[in-house]
Amino acid sequence: MASKTVSCNLTKYVKVGANRWQYCPVSRGKTGRLKQDLVVVNGRAEHHPEGYYALDWRENGKRRRLTVGNIAASAQQEQERKNAILKAQAMGIAVAPDMPGTLSVREVCQEFLRKLVCSALLRHISNIGPPLPISKKWPASWT
Repeated sequence: MASKTVSCNLTKYVKVGANRWQYCPVSRGKTGRLKQDLVVVNGRAEHHPEGYYALDWRENGKRRRLTVGNIAASAQQEQERKNAILKAQAMGIAVAPDMPGTLSVREVCQEFLRKLVCSALLRHISNIGPPLPISKKWPASWT
């Protein structure tokens, strides 16, 4: 039985003519990382800041496309993630779908730091001591 290769291609939707837009393959550097806004058009690398990155792959014989934004680094991460999902599915591993409403690592860290700062602030306020009693007078120099 021949093994089925699965992969996900990363393209960028760019303007190549006066009124013509097309999906073009992205250009990669020596290390394999994407170069921001550099795509291959007719065999030549060209700079195109307009447009957006998209993933395309085949699913049950149909071509699928997914827009992943206009930042090269995040587009490459999404491509690696999608390739891992496709390979796992090809091996028969069940992949849980994305759950909307779940927090990202960044959001969890921000929430933790916010709570940490608030608790430290409360400890600091409690260490200041009780307020001045009403019977005591403020020093004359303070007024």
